[in-house]
Amino acid sequence: MSYRSDIQCLRGIAVLLVVIFHIWPDFLPSGYVGVDIFFVISGFLMSALYLKGDPKKSACLQFYTRRLLRIIPSYLVTIGLFLLYSSFVFTPYEFLVTQKQALASLFLVPNIYLWSGEAYFNEFAFRPLLHLWTIGVEVQFYILVPIFFYLAKKQRVIFFLVMIVSFVACIIMVKISGKTAFFMLPFRIWEFLIGFSIAQYLSIHGNVKYNNPILKWCAALLICALFLAGFFVSHVENHPGIFALCACLTTGFILAFGLPAQLGSIWISKGLYRGLEKLGKYSYSLYLVHFPIIIAVYYKPFSGESIDAVFDIKLLYLATAILFGTLILHHCVELVNWKKFPAIKNTPKVGIAFVLLASCFLASYQANTMYFDEYEHSITKAPLDRSYWRCGKWVKLKSILNSQINTCLLTPEVSDDSKKALLVGDSHADAIKLSLAKALADNNTQLHFMIKSCSVGRGGCAAADIISIANSLSINTIYLHDKSSNFNGEAVKKLFNESQKEGIDIIYIDPIPTYKYSVPAYLYSVYESGDKDPDFNQDLAYFNKKYQNIHQLLNEIGIKRLPTLEYLCTPYCVLAKGSVSYYSDSHHLSLSGARELEAMLLTRPRLYKQP
Repeated sequence: MSYRSDIQCLRGIAVLLVVIFHIWPDFLPSGYVGVDIFFVISGFLMSALYLKGDPKKSACLQFYTRRLLRIIPSYLVTIGLFLLYSSFVFTPYEFLVTQKQALASLFLVPNIYLWSGEAYFNEFAFRPLLHLWTIGVEVQFYILVPIFFYLAKKQRVIFFLVMIVSFVACIIMVKISGKTAFFMLPFRIWEFLIGFSIAQYLSIHGNVKYNNPILKWCAALLICALFLAGFFVSHVENHPGIFALCACLTTGFILAFGLPAQLGSIWISKGLYRGLEKLGKYSYSLYLVHFPIIIAVYYKPFSGESIDAVFDIKLLYLATAILFGTLILHHCVELVNWKKFPAIKNTPKVGIAFVLLASCFLASYQANTMYFDEYEHSITKAPLDRSYWRCGKWVKLKSILNSQINTCLLTPEVSDDSKKALLVGDSHADAIKLSLAKALADNNTQLHFMIKSCSVGRGGCAAADIISIANSLSINTIYLHDKSSNFNGEAVKKLFNESQKEGIDIIYIDPIPTYKYSVPAYLYSVYESGDKDPDFNQDLAYFNKKYQNIHQLLNEIGIKRLPTLEYLCTPYCVLAKGSVSYYSDSHHLSLSGARELEAMLLTRPRLYKQP
């Protein structure tokens, strides 16, 4: 395959879209489509270069050797150096999160690790190695390349059938679980195979087969449209979907027919074209270093990945760091011919790099342990003091496969139908579910929990649906608990009226105190600087007044209540006990905080009368 400047230009556009999106997501809301472009290019090159090498040796082994020596050294160096840096800068909790991501990346499954956690676009999550998920998907695709190469040559019908099935499955899955469609290889295979098929059927060993000037200029217009689309297409919730398909087909068209040679010579476009071509040559190193550097420059404890990039001196630091980081990684690691080194001439001995990375793990762990004291370790790890989300992933998967599964059981089963309860609510209900389960289990009561996170009247939790689920499970008591801002008085009233007809009791667990930003972050800040914020020094009277309308409406309806404020504010609201935070963030109780409500949950709910 001859050198193709148009492919480097495509790479330059793809990496530019991704980098700008990570710095200014509002300015370039669909910049993540650069990843889709990368996947198509990767599929094209894997197909075009699969047979490259000595024909007397195994094409498969040579392919894997080339790919691993091409991507693994820079990949591991990036992880190792960032891990060492983070051990001295990140709080113990955030360093632990970084270690887990690095460990998943070490085993080339970062996409699976991230799939098991928060969604890609969650602004509160802390994932400094988030971008490495694409490397995981790509390496996993490498495993399948020999199979697809065979199918493309011998079984074309099956090859295209796999591509179509992957795309259709992606469109379906993005509606069911967008995170699964986003991170998992089966729902991305179609993107690789678009590029793969272009190389197989519309090129000659990766070189342009049809040199049609009109098609080349069409490709030039498409590449402009592809870049501009990232700016003007608003954030797409269901991605990868139709927008991704358009980007992939556009990329495939450019790979098939190339770009006009005049673009590199006309003075208007020459500078831009050459600049993107140069950027494409550095694209892999740039992609690896840019996100960790962004996180490092804009890092604030407990702030997740929130980046407030404005045109100031910090942005200059960021640009300089990314530039030098890219140049160093590209010239000192990526371009090194590792086969010339006897110690790592054979692919299995790439394990030396893994050993070095393991050393970084141990050194960084020791550094972080020594750098922070016991209180800092305890208070910063409050976000870990929480249970699994809702009913766990396996139950969630079962509910996807079987729409009749709406709840999970949190306690041992009981035979007495008069002692069966259902917990309904948002993430606040999730935070207290284990404490409520323990309290009810001690009273020989069975507790079911809604798989769907929703408040009554919101998120698809209509009163009729809740009553239907309760009747199917022979529920006699429904517990409701939500964040105060999610309270829907009319919907709760409707549920209460419907439940009365069915002989089901409704018990409302009052909203808990919430704060303007992370409680662990505040406690950490007070410990470091001693500066206190009066907004965190509130009492029972303050929150009773704040939630007065909710309490009043519940009393008017006639719903029994469990008064959380009386147990969390005595009379001043408690944020922590020693170094143990009662909150995992600004408004969710930690497991330790939820345990403070167990005594309340064991009491009989009250029916408050209006004065």
